[in-house]
Amino acid sequence: MESKHYLNVDNPFSKCACKGNHLRKIEVEQECKVRVLSRFFHKVEECKVEHIPQRVVSRSTKSIEDLDLYRYQSEKVSRECVNKREHEGTDSYPLPPKIPKDSRKRPKVEKPRKSKRKTKPFLKADRCREAYKRKTLDNNWVPPPSGFEFPLLQEHHFHDPWRVIVICMLLNRTLGKQTKQVLDNFFELCPDAETCMQVKREEIEEVIKTLGFQVKRSRSLQRFSREYLTETWTYVTELHGVGKYAADGYAMFCTGKWDEVVPDDYKLNEYWNFLHERHP
Repeated sequence: MESKHYLNVDNPFSKCACKGNHLRKIEVEQECKVRVLSRFFHKVEECKVEHIPQRVVSRSTKSIEDLDLYRYQSEKVSRECVNKREHEGTDSYPLPPKIPKDSRKRPKVEKPRKSKRKTKPFLKADRCREAYKRKTLDNNWVPPPSGFEFPLLQEHHFHDPWRVIVICMLLNRTLGKQTKQVLDNFFELCPDAETCMQVKREEIEEVIKTLGFQVKRSRSLQRFSREYLTETWTYVTELHGVGKYAADGYAMFCTGKWDEVVPDDYKLNEYWNFLHERHP
C-alpha cells in the first residue's frame, strides 16, 4: 500500500539548511530503500519507516481527508456521469418532464387600482345649484330642531349664515366635541364677519389652538369673512374655504333647499333623513 509522508532532512554540510522549506515529499513503503536527496545530491541513506496510513492535507481548507475515500467518491461520480450520458432517456435514467412555455411564468393578476381621493370630487356644475345661492331677505326658513342626543352645532346658529359656514370650516378634520368646546369663546371674540376681519390673527389662533392647524384656519376664516361681506358673489361655493360639506350645511340650515342636495357627511345625512321624514 502506497503512502505519502513528509520527512525533515538535515543537511550535514550546512547549519542553515533547515531554513526555508526543506520538507521533502517521499513515497515510503513498509520496508524499502529511500534515497534522500541532500542539497548537493551526494548522500544516499537507508531507513525503515513504519506504515503510515494514507492521508493528504487539503491546501484550501487545511483539513485532513482520507485519500482512499476521496478517490472512491471521485471515481463513483465520474462513472455515474458517464452512465447517465450514455443511457439518458432509458428507464434507468428517464428524461425530466418537459414544462410547457406558457406554464413556466406565473400569470400576472391585475389588482384593482385604488383611487387616492377619499372624497368625491366637487364638480363645477354642482357648485352652481339653486340651493347654494345667496339667501334672500324674504327667505324665512327655520330648520326644525332634530331632538338628537347630540344635536348638530349648526342648529343653534341658523339665523346667521356666516356662523353656519364658520362652524363647518372649524369641523373639518376635527371632532364635534373639540369644536363645541371652543365655539362659544370664538363667537365671543368674533360675533360676526366684520369683527372677525378686525381681530388680530394671533388672538384667533389662541382660541382655536386645540383644534390644530390654527394658523391655516385663522387665515381662511379672515379671508372668508372678507369675501362674505362683498356683494360680488352669487353662490356660496364661490367663497374661500367653502367645500361640499359647508355648502350642504348652508343649503339645509339657511336656504331651506335641503331636498336639492345629497350630503356626504354622516351627521348631515342623519339630519337630512330627519327632514325627509318630517317633510315627505
